[in-house]
Amino acid sequence: MRFSSQANNYDTYSHIQAVIFDELLKLIQHSQRNASRILDLGCGTGANTIKLQKLFPHATLMAIDSSSPMISYAKKNHPGKNIHYQQHQLPDLPSTNPFDTIVSNACLHWLSPKNFQTLIAKIQGLLNSNGQFFFSVFGPKTYQELQQLLPHQPLVSAKFLNADSLQIILKNHFKKISLFEHTHSVVYPSLKVLLHAIKFTGTSSANAGLWTPRKLKTLEKNYLAEYGQIKASFEFIFASAS
Repeated sequence: MRFSSQANNYDTYSHIQAVIFDELLKLIQHSQRNASRILDLGCGTGANTIKLQKLFPHATLMAIDSSSPMISYAKKNHPGKNIHYQQHQLPDLPSTNPFDTIVSNACLHWLSPKNFQTLIAKIQGLLNSNGQFFFSVFGPKTYQELQQLLPHQPLVSAKFLNADSLQIILKNHFKKISLFEHTHSVVYPSLKVLLHAIKFTGTSSANAGLWTPRKLKTLEKNYLAEYGQIKASFEFIFASAS
């Protein structure tokens, strides 16, 4: 479980995940005004589930995550009267009544293409006739600066599905699809801070053996020589489907 050991630190380092969710929330708010049953896929610590509850205060929310520590953390730190946290290993989904809205933030890029297709089919089956599915994922250009400096050390992010691939899969199950991309850049005070953010949010998983003090110093020197600062780009892909 990629995030299980980081449950207590995730919210501290997940600034980017919060940024991408706030954008996703705007999309949801614009498109879906009435929802009585909502499913939050990959709810993590529950911080974003609470935001969904505030947007839809009368709705019942089911929030699921594959990590047991994340679910325990969410129940303790982000409880809600109409929020029901459950552990489920994606692409498996609970057998339940249909939902008006299904949401997933910065989560589904971790699935293999095969499991992503399986999950999308199940999501389509869990939506009611007028239901909508909203999600955000990281694209393969995420951390492109770091990847360019490590040509022989592939980052997991390089394997994420791009927008075209996502659209092809979605078209197999939904009639109406809206998809757009956005690049967000962050400047970090040091390479070490950037790598800590990567570690505690699981956005990438380059070989831990790479980060010896000597190699870290060399990599930071090369980073500054190439870009003038420790900058990281994040490729956001947003989608809605019905």
